[in-house]
Amino acid sequence: MNLQIRMLILFSVFIVQLLCAQNIERGVVDLSSDENRGKPISLIGDVALYWNQFLTAEELDTAKPSASMRIPGVWDHIEVDGKKVGESGYATLVVKLAADSFARQNLSIYLSPIFSSYKLYIDSTLIVQCGDPQKRAETTINRFAPAFANFSFIGDTGKLILHISNFANNQGGPWQLIHVGEQAPLTRFYHLLQTYDFFLLGGLLAFSLTYFFVFLLMKYDPRRNITLWFSLYTFLLFIRLLETGTHTLYLLAPTIPDSFVKHLDFLTLFLSALFYHSYIHNLFIEKSSKLIMRVFLYLTVVFSAFSLLTPLIIHSETVGVFQVVMLLVLSYHIVLAVLTFNIARGKSIVLFLGTLILLGAVGHDILQCYGYGLSLTLVPISGVVVALMHSLYLGYHTHMIFIERERFSSKLAAVTKTMSKFIPEQFFQLQNPLEILLKYQRG
Repeated sequence: MNLQIRMLILFSVFIVQLLCAQNIERGVVDLSSDENRGKPISLIGDVALYWNQFLTAEELDTAKPSASMRIPGVWDHIEVDGKKVGESGYATLVVKLAADSFARQNLSIYLSPIFSSYKLYIDSTLIVQCGDPQKRAETTINRFAPAFANFSFIGDTGKLILHISNFANNQGGPWQLIHVGEQAPLTRFYHLLQTYDFFLLGGLLAFSLTYFFVFLLMKYDPRRNITLWFSLYTFLLFIRLLETGTHTLYLLAPTIPDSFVKHLDFLTLFLSALFYHSYIHNLFIEKSSKLIMRVFLYLTVVFSAFSLLTPLIIHSETVGVFQVVMLLVLSYHIVLAVLTFNIARGKSIVLFLGTLILLGAVGHDILQCYGYGLSLTLVPISGVVVALMHSLYLGYHTHMIFIERERFSSKLAAVTKTMSKFIPEQFFQLQNPLEILLKYQRG
């Protein structure tokens, strides 16, 4: 089976799991059942939450849960003693694993970044640690990196105990999927995810470099800015994809500071939206509003400066506001596509379909801030899909520009050739009358 088909099957199974699966039943995941055996399992369902407590395996035997929490998800809207806990705090989450004698000796777990630091135990054994979760903000060390680890346990069941603290982000908890399973299938699954990310990264980088060189080749052409803005947009998508998905940036630079990654995350979000609108503005320069372009530019500068100058827990709150601004700009793109449909149907259809995809992704990510939607950040992947659509159109568009220039050059060469013949002939025709006139003037 070739790589493309395997990726398609992987993505389809992944989405079906997100939409349909709930494999945590009464706080237990049965890895030995027929439907779970021999494949990676995404932990989806309700688990016990012990709020503002870090409990050991022994203490959990007698402790009473503060509430139940659905994972993947965030704890911001969970109520304990009649009050919402908010984003800041710490907690213990517990999932029980049931497995046969072979499976429980050969298990692995893959965790996407958790807000904002955690320790994961199997019973009393520490499996993996990311940052240093503590009970106070001053002593907590944040780390947003993913983790992959192998583990085993003794007995028919084992407790996965997750200690999480969040004092740095506007959302707390394991908001992305946690995958667990036997070592071999989970390792294959993880490598497929990485391959998929590298495939997308290579495509985006190729788009960016290709259209940047096209921009350089289109010297003196007033339409060259279209390719420049598209090149910048795809390059920022390339940077964003490095820190989403399997978080390839941490794989390439394991010691990279979290503060740098989070600033990069927000800046690439703001600037990629600006560059995309600049591309659309130049593509529809006859109809696009300069006022909207200018206002969006100023807003992006303000959001970018705010993200650089304020702590993460403050400027992370601005993402929702900026996404609302993005919704308004994308709604304007829909209007622009409708207005230009009769003039340029090809690019209007591409803009309309691409904008619908982005509207769905941004709307989903806004709902996710309030505890709804899939546990995926859809804006980066939708940006890749839209980039592919526009790249196909832009490739055709630039191809037609070069054909037009070639035709113009051919006509210019023909005119030049005709003039080069015409001028000597006319000079020869004028030569005899001029000589007669000169003789007459002398004589």
